[in-house]
Amino acid sequence: MEPPARRRGVGISVLACVGLTVLALGGRFAAADVPAPVPAHTFTVTDGHFVLDGKPFQIISGEMHYPRIPREYWRARLKLAKAMGLNTVTMYTFWNIHESVRGTYDFSGQNDVAEFIREARQVSTPHVTASLEKNAA
Repeated sequence: MEPPARRRGVGISVLACVGLTVLALGGRFAAADVPAPVPAHTFTVTDGHFVLDGKPFQIISGEMHYPRIPREYWRARLKLAKAMGLNTVTMYTFWNIHESVRGTYDFSGQNDVAEFIREARQVSTPHVTASLEKNAA
């Protein structure tokens, strides 16, 4: 059995991942100043295929690591991704960057994950998936 601290970290990671996914789909993220929600979408799987708002949908995804891209280039990189035909951006939230000292959190400047997601929404890359790893590098 894993130590309690490890289990707690996984639980926090899962909750944060769900929160970021909800934000990306138009929900609210309590700690962020989020723009008005986008209209609700429907997403189903029909006969083994994705259906978004009643139309067939193919996920065409690319990954961006916001801490590795200078903040002033986020919007330009997201526009390039869209220009390449991507309709989904995946990302990792590097927890070791946000909590380099246990119990001290930094979501400012280059680490502002909520702002990165807002940028993605403004560039009309509405589908952002997130995965969090406590010790990802």
